[in-house]
Amino acid sequence: MIRQVDYIIIGHGLAGSVLAWELLRRDKSILVFDTPEDNRASAVAAGIFNPVTGRVMTKTWKADDIFPFLEKFYTEAEEVLHAKFFNKLPIYRPFVSEEEKQQWKQKGETQTWEWFKLMFRDVPDFDREVFNPFGGLEITKAGYLNVVSWLDAVRDYLKSRDLYRQEYFLEQELLVNERVKYRDVEAKKIIFCNGLRTLDTKWFGWLPLKPLKGETLEVRIEADLERIYNRSVYIVPTTERGIYKIGA
Repeated sequence: MIRQVDYIIIGHGLAGSVLAWELLRRDKSILVFDTPEDNRASAVAAGIFNPVTGRVMTKTWKADDIFPFLEKFYTEAEEVLHAKFFNKLPIYRPFVSEEEKQQWKQKGETQTWEWFKLMFRDVPDFDREVFNPFGGLEITKAGYLNVVSWLDAVRDYLKSRDLYRQEYFLEQELLVNERVKYRDVEAKKIIFCNGLRTLDTKWFGWLPLKPLKGETLEVRIEADLERIYNRSVYIVPTTERGIYKIGA
């Protein structure tokens, strides 16, 4: 018997899971194919969300629209999934020089950052936890998504409704005409959310994707840090007390 759905989604990393959840919110029918044992970026991601980024620290593109939506999206998902994965936490970025401190002091006087509640600190407030002789910038509308907890919660939800298949997707068995058909499933569209594996397909192998190497460490710290520190290297809490994730 052929199963009819609106969308087939290949991959259940951060992109695939968010897409699956949003499509369900819009009353679309889906089926996700995924192999969770594979190495993937989402499994090691720190999940930091920060409206002020880059070497020169500028407001993220469309931040005024994206960040209110981001908070609403994940907090509503927490209620439905009965899980905790969205964590609001200030990010503190130490200044590296007196010059940088003065530049940010001027920015604070001439630019509007009201929603993001930037706090300019011109003295080393957190010198027991981080080296910040010139003070720093604290961004209060920030935090981190526990990506693994999010992926697990959405996967369990999909499995409970028979919307998830843990198996390798074999491209040679995919038929594409007016609709797409894969084995016993027929859909209006198929969406690939499988990261670098997309380059192995005959449709998207031409994309100029460049793989990046990312590494993180988990460390134990006796102190309970009340903010994320981020300056070249970041340190982010995990679900286990005293365990933190560190990366570049």
